[in-house]
Amino acid sequence: MPSLSIWFWVFSIPIVVNTTSDTRKTVFQCDQTFNASEPFRRIEFPVVPRHLIREGNASSNEQPYNLQCLYTFVAGPGQRVKLEFDHFLLAGSSESCDIEYIDIYSEIESLDDDLLDSALGGRYCGSVAPHVRISLHRIMKIVLHSRALQRHDYGFTARYSYIPEDDFVPGEALPGTKCSYILYSSSQQSGAIFSPTYPGTYPHNMHCSYLLRGSSGERIRLSFRDFDIFFGGEQLRDFTI
Repeated sequence: MPSLSIWFWVFSIPIVVNTTSDTRKTVFQCDQTFNASEPFRRIEFPVVPRHLIREGNASSNEQPYNLQCLYTFVAGPGQRVKLEFDHFLLAGSSESCDIEYIDIYSEIESLDDDLLDSALGGRYCGSVAPHVRISLHRIMKIVLHSRALQRHDYGFTARYSYIPEDDFVPGEALPGTKCSYILYSSSQQSGAIFSPTYPGTYPHNMHCSYLLRGSSGERIRLSFRDFDIFFGGEQLRDFTI
């Protein structure tokens, strides 16, 4: 098995916002791309360009300040992106993410994929940080939206790293499937099986199968160390057979 280098990064994103009459109708962008080929370093940057930050607070009757930042994480071949949030505080609450929020896209296959057509992994605001996320492929994107009217110090701090994809490939992949495998005892006598993006939230509309096949005279012992799937009441939505 080839060795893989795992990069570990930390980035801090404070939101320092103020509206003025000449900028309030403009959508400001602050996109960043992080590649596994870049050297290890600590990244701290404001989401608002320095020349747009003004002193004082905006008046309450001004139009929302529009800010949109796209953060793209691209792992190397044979790797996935892992994202963990250490600090998270955006305006609003989980019931109403209309002022500030982040959208997470963790199922993107290509950099050319349109986010409007991509599966949304979740929208988050308030003080409850998203759970750890693992990309289904090599790419993960986060979109930060802010329409805050006043200057504040909200933001979030997160750590991302690039982990080996082999951890999610327990056996021989079945052609034409995303997460179905055959595990032969002749190849491996023991091992671990993870859901597609464990320990992160698993994707929607996924059907995964794992066929464990022993040799003649063998039995299979299976034990669950961690089990947490969504329960949809009388109509099962997520289940294991």
